[in-house]
Amino acid sequence: MAECSGTDLNRTQEQLVRATLDVSRAHLLLTGLTDWTPPTVRPHAQEALDTLERAMTALRDVSVRLGLDVE
Repeated sequence: MAECSGTDLNRTQEQLVRATLDVSRAHLLLTGLTDWTPPTVRPHAQEALDTLERAMTALRDVSVRLGLDVE
């Protein structure tokens, strides 16, 4: 497995944090919009929320592992 230099690792961590925040923001926005969607669209909105929750969980898991590997 290739090792990252300090700069590469910092950049990777920043990208991971940005991606996690973007997914979290999208989840919050969609959560608020779901209440306003027509009933026919709600199942799709809920599916999107579930997908975003899985993505947030995966990103958090990677963040934790990356943080533990760095220290």
